[in-house]
Amino acid sequence: MAPDGKVTYITEGMLRLIHRKPLTEQSECAGEYHSFKQADAAPLVPGKADTALIGLFPTSILIKKGHRIRIAIAGHDAAMFRRYPAAGTPEYTIYRHSAYFLYIASQGKIN
Repeated sequence: MAPDGKVTYITEGMLRLIHRKPLTEQSECAGEYHSFKQADAAPLVPGKADTALIGLFPTSILIKKGHRIRIAIAGHDAAMFRRYPAAGTPEYTIYRHSAYFLYIASQGKIN
């Protein structure tokens, strides 16, 4: 966000958190990849913090001094994906910690 309040959309990434386990095999592609295998699927445990590495689409931008970075996290993208869970209001807690990128914890069962 610019000092005058103007917001510029830069990039995005997406990941269904049940598939947050990183791919362990060697990949020819750069970035964070996930196996998406049923055996690797793991629902978030309510009240337990976990790590989710979400790759962003590549971009190149210079963020000038005085500007701020805003990260928006949504529970789903209605234009692209089915909502999980289909009913109710999921609640996420986002933790920032200097030793890790980002912790995400759920207050209810979220797949």
